[in-house]
Amino acid sequence: MSPKMLKVISENNIKDIHVYLFEEYWNKNKSAEQIGKQLNIDRRLVIDWMKKLNIKRRGNTEKVQTINAENLIPNFKQWQMILGLWLGDGNIRLVKGGINAQQRLTHGEKQYEYLKYKQKILEENKLLHFKEYKRKGGGFGGDNCIRYSLESQCTPLLNGIHKDCYMSGKANFNKNYLYQIDDYGLFIWYLDDGSLQQNNHIILCTDNFTYEDNLQIQEYFKLKYNIGTIIFSTRKDQFRLRLNQVNTLKFFHIINKYKEEVPCMKYKFLSKERK
Repeated sequence: MSPKMLKVISENNIKDIHVYLFEEYWNKNKSAEQIGKQLNIDRRLVIDWMKKLNIKRRGNTEKVQTINAENLIPNFKQWQMILGLWLGDGNIRLVKGGINAQQRLTHGEKQYEYLKYKQKILEENKLLHFKEYKRKGGGFGGDNCIRYSLESQCTPLLNGIHKDCYMSGKANFNKNYLYQIDDYGLFIWYLDDGSLQQNNHIILCTDNFTYEDNLQIQEYFKLKYNIGTIIFSTRKDQFRLRLNQVNTLKFFHIINKYKEEVPCMKYKFLSKERK
């Protein structure tokens, strides 16, 4: 690729320019600045050509986007959080036209502290970097509710779990990933999609998964933690898991060690009065 190819408009080279820029920017995860340096031209010329050729740019700053270009490895706690988010409220997706996946998280005002907690853990050691968005409406609180979202850079780090657990556009079941979940991942999963009922029963919202998937999750709890669960239906083809009082106490015995980490989520734990 010659720098002149980006400066001269020609029907003969327009296809080559498109292929080159897409390959360097998306497939090799380079920034416009990096591409400009290797061609010895200004990054603004690279960006102009991307606009002309309708090559979508990544959402965050270019320097941030190149973090994880070498596919960094998450530490144990980070990987457990990623797994817990898969079963909970997280979403790993491909940006339209992109090659690498990104993590997206959303919570309302009351759980904003929890959102920032997730961000802090996942940004340790520069594993991920998030951009925050604030919007009104779209949640259970109606048109006036405030919601906050975090979107990470696009990174090859997340491509594997996206391919295995999100290819249907939403979380889909994968037994191999389920059995990697340990106590901390269980804690994140519960904070995301678990609820404590008035009768001191826990319900886990496994709505995305089929009845057969829920049977495997039920088996996971029994084999790994000796916790019994009951599968019940909320409506046609939608299933959840319930833990009775005895198994709820077993469950909290496992995750209570993390209770103080997110003060705004302590309402999901048993209080002394409710035990």
